[in-house]
Amino acid sequence: MLISFLIPSRNTFFLKRFLNSIEKNTLEKNQIEVLIKLDDDKDYTSFINETKKNYSFSIKYLISPRLEGQPSLWFA
Repeated sequence: MLISFLIPSRNTFFLKRFLNSIEKNTLEKNQIEVLIKLDDDKDYTSFINETKKNYSFSIKYLISPRLEGQPSLWFA
């Protein structure tokens, strides 16, 4: 069974803590998928490159405009 997390965030510090927790506490990492929604008004290249090589579960990135802030976090 695949478990997916959709995380809208601009705070990479807390995203890393979340990802570290999954890495540390999950036995079947092939059953985990994390979708991270990032805004296109900030450069996340180093964060994306770092997460691609440091975690053994699937991470996908959705990069879109910030739009109207908090109310529109779920639009991708």
